[in-house]
Order: sequence, then C-alpha cells, then structure tokens
Amino acid sequence: MYIVENECLEEIRKIWIENNSGYIGNNCNLRSIKDNNMLKVVCKKDNDVCGYAVLYFEKDFCEIEKYPNYIENMPMSYIVSDNSGGGKALCEYALEHGHKKIGFFCRGRVNETISIRDRYMGYAAALEEKGLGVNLDYVYANIDDKYEMLTEEERQQYGDVENYLKTIVNRMHEQGISCVLCQNDWVAIQVYNCCKALDISVPNEMCIMGFDNISELDEMDGGNKIITVEQNFFELGVKAGETVLREINGEMPGIKYIVPVKIAVRN
Repeated sequence: MYIVENECLEEIRKIWIENNSGYIGNNCNLRSIKDNNMLKVVCKKDNDVCGYAVLYFEKDFCEIEKYPNYIENMPMSYIVSDNSGGGKALCEYALEHGHKKIGFFCRGRVNETISIRDRYMGYAAALEEKGLGVNLDYVYANIDDKYEMLTEEERQQYGDVENYLKTIVNRMHEQGISCVLCQNDWVAIQVYNCCKALDISVPNEMCIMGFDNISELDEMDGGNKIITVEQNFFELGVKAGETVLREINGEMPGIKYIVPVKIAVRN
C-alpha cells in the first residue's frame, strides 16, 4: 500500500503515463460531507494490477481520519508532509514574535492521527529548545470527548458545543495565552469565531495558527489574520507516482519521503 495525502491524483497520473506504466482506475467513496473520502488509484500493466495508491482526505471540521497518514516501523512505503516540522515552525514563529504563553488546541485526541500527533510534537520540540517546556495547562485537547462526557445538567449550562468552545477560548485568554496552535485550519476558524464573539482581538490579543492553508481562509472575513502552514501537494503527488514505479521496477518496499512545508502568512 502507498499512502499519500490530498489533491495529488493529477501528479500521480502524469508520472505513471510518462513512464508508460499503464493507466489509472479510481474508485471514489463519497459518503457525506462529514465523513472521510477515499480515492483508490490503481496502476495496471497488461491487465495486471502492479501498484496502487490510496488517498485519504477529510471534509470534517475536526479532521476525523479512520486511517493514519503513514504506518511507522513497517516495510511499507509512504509519502507524507512534514507535520512535525510545520508545527515546530509555527511555534518558532510565535516565539520570535514575542509570545511566551503559547497554547495548543485540538478537538480530538492528540494521538488520534499521526499527523496531529506530529504537529503537537513539533510544537513541543520548539518550546523545549527554548528552555520553556510544554505547560500542560496551555494544552486543550480531546475537547469533543470531554463535552460528550458532561452530565445533562452541565450541558444545559453551555447550551451547545459552540458555547463550550467559547468558554475554553475565554479561559485561554484569561490565562494570558497570546498565541494558539490549532490542529488544522478548520479548528483555527472556529477559535477565530469564538474570539470574535468574545471581543478578543485577533491577532493583537490572540494570535491564531492553523495547518493546511485551505482556500476558505481567503474567502472568509478575517481569514487573513490566521497564520497557517502550506503543504506541497504537487510534490506529494510526484513522489507518490515515483514511489509506485520504483517498487514496480523491483525496489523493496519501505521507501519514505517527508515533503517539506512552509508557513503562510497573509497580512
């Protein structure tokens, strides 16, 4: 199995066609806007399947993934963005701009997916290198599960999960957290909306950071205030196609590519 990330299909197709390695068949399972989409890309030669790639890409606001981005310590090839490097770069950017209390905000569990875990580890590494260490009081994770565990009476106090999120964001503000790294851009947008409802100025009082550089940031009011990380989907697609070809030509599984990312700052 070859596991790659979003929006790479066209580059995989180009690589395989250029190397005369057959054609691509795809089977897309589109279940709902709140569920995972899976696209299987099959490389065939003389009617025999000689390689395939599986792309998992999410539409859910909290990035629910039923499969990992890659599987560690196994003889399996993978191509993945540098999630750890991206998380570290965001935290370093925050430190360079004078932030001392930097939070981490995750609707799911930090170890729910490897990509989120790696982003958190990058965040932690940047703090450790500056001699600050991770203050667990500034880490807000597993938020959805904690909300589900509330008693009926406690839920009535909040009304809905959006108000629960506002309470958490307000608590962060009261703690003096001036910058927060979110698991992805969708969650960053939610934190931004909470700040807007609470009259917390972004980025003056709260700097918000996401991950993925989704196009919705360009379309929404205030999206230019969210700092994020841009993934190189073109390179992911190229490396995915090349990896399949290398194994078809006899190379042993276990080829690994970690594709660099870069910070995207609008205004």
